[in-house]
Amino acid sequence: SAAVSRGYAYASIGCTSSGEEKFPRQIFEVKAAIRFLRQNAEELRLDPERFGLWSNSSGGHLSLMAALTWKHPFFDAPQPEYPDISSRIQAVAANYPPTRLGISGPQFRELALSPDYDTEGPHCMETIFLGKDPSKDPELARFASPYYYITPEAPPLFLQHGTKDTVVPVTQSYEFADAYRRIAGPGRIQTNFPEGFVHSDPHLKSEDNCRQVLDFFDAHL
Repeated sequence: SAAVSRGYAYASIGCTSSGEEKFPRQIFEVKAAIRFLRQNAEELRLDPERFGLWSNSSGGHLSLMAALTWKHPFFDAPQPEYPDISSRIQAVAANYPPTRLGISGPQFRELALSPDYDTEGPHCMETIFLGKDPSKDPELARFASPYYYITPEAPPLFLQHGTKDTVVPVTQSYEFADAYRRIAGPGRIQTNFPEGFVHSDPHLKSEDNCRQVLDFFDAHL
């Protein structure tokens, strides 16, 4: 409601479960949703030049992959239903997203934190998403990691991650933010790394925090 009161329209994108179909199906679905909304912008009373993505955790991963692979020859190939419609995103807000797959185990050990879930093997969430254990297939892990798609054209980003996250190590966001500043420019990223916050921490979903995210979108959209 806070977003709507500021004049934003909100669409929730549903993707195929990785239990049914593996990566990269979900990235193509996000891009299809963006293109559908942009194609029907006039009817839906949307501004096709002001599209943002805002999501948490695995959704944050999908948002970053969709936003950063604009013009990528594989991920952004024209889709038959929307051959001439752009999937470009003008701003992204991502909370505690995985940004480099297959390396969370060593990162948790460096942080002296015990992960909530397996970081490798058949029950690892990344293995289920990819269909292969990313720690044993580094090429596939790299292909599915937003970290490797940052370009000078990357959209403005608001990145948040609690320091006591035991699902996705905060180290990933530290390194991602450093790379974003270096490649896209320091003015393209805003960060918030609250001390002691855990994964899906309710404070990151509070009214005050949502206000900060909307202020970010106001500045860039």
